[in-house]
Amino acid sequence: MPADWPIHRHCFTGGWSEAQQWMDTFPNLFLGLTPLVGFHSAAPLAEVGRRIPLDRLLLETDAPYFLPNSESNRLKQSHPGMAIHVATQLSAMRSIPLEEVLVAVRRNTRRMYRI
Repeated sequence: MPADWPIHRHCFTGGWSEAQQWMDTFPNLFLGLTPLVGFHSAAPLAEVGRRIPLDRLLLETDAPYFLPNSESNRLKQSHPGMAIHVATQLSAMRSIPLEEVLVAVRRNTRRMYRI
């Protein structure tokens, strides 16, 4: 596979050094972050959420797994519509407007999937 091939690194759960290695190796790679980015037990992933360039970010739920913390007492499984929880978490972690995250992710999705 050519290094410049568009890649969606699904359900990324690593730390910043691993994320950086992926992005350095594959310049057209996007990292998919899930609700795990907001879990206290996933501190290395939270660092990725704070540091990843917005132009390399995609949102995921990995449905039906990984319920957002705010929904874990109400629901038993997640669905794609819950990706907004990931965007909200990232905007809070980075102290940037939610709209900025959503605009970037929409642009990235179009670029990745050529839609």
